[in-house]
Amino acid sequence: MPAQTPKTPLTPGRFGPPTGSRRTSTCINKRGIHNLDRLIPPTLAQIPLLPITDTEIIVYFFNSLTRPIVSLRLYARGWGPSNICDALNSHRNVMPEYLRNTCSVKCTTAIKKGKEKYGEEWETTNRLIFEDLDNCADDKATDMIRLSPEEMPHAVDFEVKALCNGLTKHPSEQDGGIFTRCVKYCQEHNAAYKLSDVWELASDLDANRTPRRVCSNSSTSSSGSSGLLEANSDTSKDGDEKMGDAEEEAVAGATSEASDDSVIARDDGSAAQETA
Repeated sequence: MPAQTPKTPLTPGRFGPPTGSRRTSTCINKRGIHNLDRLIPPTLAQIPLLPITDTEIIVYFFNSLTRPIVSLRLYARGWGPSNICDALNSHRNVMPEYLRNTCSVKCTTAIKKGKEKYGEEWETTNRLIFEDLDNCADDKATDMIRLSPEEMPHAVDFEVKALCNGLTKHPSEQDGGIFTRCVKYCQEHNAAYKLSDVWELASDLDANRTPRRVCSNSSTSSSGSSGLLEANSDTSKDGDEKMGDAEEEAVAGATSEASDDSVIARDDGSAAQETA
């Protein structure tokens, strides 16, 4: 089956998390509920027709980890809850910081649901594909996590510049790729690209052409983009989409994190079908 991504430059970054990631201590005192859901796109946000790196998934599409195939991709490539939280908290102004306990529950629950829906063979098959870094670069790995036919009717499209809400810094050249360049351009030029057509901007940037859309025609301001994300978040109803506040408080008080950096499996039965 042909790849869905256009001929854009492949991501120059590395596979897996950076070395020397700090380990946070377990915290058992009661904490407030984080503000992350107001800063990032919903679970069923469209996946752009561009190669997306692991770090870009965490920074720009963190809610998509609720989808089994996305969590499986990160776990299969060596990302544990601690590494994921380090990347998220260092790039976004999350208050209070996102806990690795919460992240572990989010990812392991997603993968378990994938296995329950598609079977153990689904996990094994997709894990082997993601782990084969020679044949599964970011372009193919991105094709594997695209929304399935049953998810597409609920897909959410929105302006790329809205991804910058609550962002403290963009992924570095080592961690990001062509998509990060597009997000930076949209932020700096107020460009009106959406996830569904940002591939056009990527093609222009790669060819050193002046992008066709210089500024946004919408009245969405920097503060208005936050409202846009909140509205989009309300339209994406998927039972798996969010962790409830009560669930987060429960896992935040956990004192045992044996599952912290365990590498689990992957999700999305459609991924196995697409790569078959």
